[in-house]
Amino acid sequence: MAVAADLDALHHFLNDTIGALTHVSTIEVTPILSGVKRTGLVRPGSL
Repeated sequence: MAVAADLDALHHFLNDTIGALTHVSTIEVTPILSGVKRTGLVRPGSL
């Protein structure tokens, strides 16, 4: 599971981080654009 700030950040993560791994040839992604009750720190400016 990966959490990204927006779809551009997700695209960057998939292309530059996961795509750079030599043994990864395909990946399947299902974006979930909303969340319910997630624990963790609140980023400044996100509220």
